[in-house]
Amino acid sequence: QQHQNNCYSIIYYYFISFEVSLMKCFIVLLCFLICCSAYNVKLTMSTTQNNLNLQSNLSKYMKKAAAIAISSSLLINPVFAANYGGVGSTYSAVVDPKTAVLVDGAKDSEDFKSGYSGILKQIDVVKDLEGKFAKDNQLDIGSIIKSDFNIATLRTTFNKFNSAFDEETQKGTDRLIRNILQDITELERESFVRPGKSRTDFKIQSVTRRLTATENALKDLSAFYPSK
Repeated sequence: QQHQNNCYSIIYYYFISFEVSLMKCFIVLLCFLICCSAYNVKLTMSTTQNNLNLQSNLSKYMKKAAAIAISSSLLINPVFAANYGGVGSTYSAVVDPKTAVLVDGAKDSEDFKSGYSGILKQIDVVKDLEGKFAKDNQLDIGSIIKSDFNIATLRTTFNKFNSAFDEETQKGTDRLIRNILQDITELERESFVRPGKSRTDFKIQSVTRRLTATENALKDLSAFYPSK
């Protein structure tokens, strides 16, 4: 009986020991799982924050890149109305002056002659400005444009000249006129300098090319006037 009791005691002891060990293992496992969960939550929060920061940074960089790309495209490829002075699009769409057709009686009209004289005068104005700008590239071009390149006056001059041609010829002269007016508008924009600032080399080159383009376009328009 005593031996049996001892056996029971031993079995009970080992059972209790095993149960305690099992509980210890369970507690250790539970603590491990809790730590892992906490770490995952922290990692997730950190990753989410990093992702948000990354997305925010990417968005900023993309905006900056887009702004730089637009600015660069404008700087590298300034807008030119037509292929005058070696820049811009092709000249092929403009009608050849040799094929120009005048409406009956237009050749001797005062408006036609007045328009032509106005175009020649404007060519001289551009040439004069080119000469002044070559001597002083910080010249106040804006005020000269406002006084000597009045858009309303130019339109009147061009209309007097242009109305002498038939519809087919006007397809070419109309485009030349639009190009000239656009060149003058762009010239004013490109020559602008903030008060107290100097005109950069890039702006100097842009203004020079724009003046050349304007002069050539005016000469191309004047070429429609019949030589005889």
